[in-house]
Amino acid sequence: MCAENTFRPPWYHRNCMTEFMGLISGSYDAKTSFVPGGASLHSIMTPHGPDHLTFKKATSEDTTKAKKFEGGLAFMFETCELLLVNREFLQCEHRDYDYVKCWHGDMGNNFHAEGTKSEKPDAKRQKL
Repeated sequence: MCAENTFRPPWYHRNCMTEFMGLISGSYDAKTSFVPGGASLHSIMTPHGPDHLTFKKATSEDTTKAKKFEGGLAFMFETCELLLVNREFLQCEHRDYDYVKCWHGDMGNNFHAEGTKSEKPDAKRQKL
């Protein structure tokens, strides 16, 4: 179940931990290009998150309806250590050399300092 006006996939972020993630089967909702057998390594403070297409889809979905993730199996390991990859990995034919391109596109500015947005906050937010 998801609260209204929220973003379901993991958001674009940085961590104080290193993340190693792999997809065993199914699909991953935060990155359309992530396929079974694939893995990603995001070292400490490396920005990462959903690709542009996933962002566009997730921000336009109807969040009033419950959504359940089905049909996938993934894993994630986290460590405070900085992990290094070996030369063979960096030269692997299956490496995604265009990985950074998944964030290309016009996501627009979704962060506004208080009082700079043209519309006024709704009544629910004013009560908080």
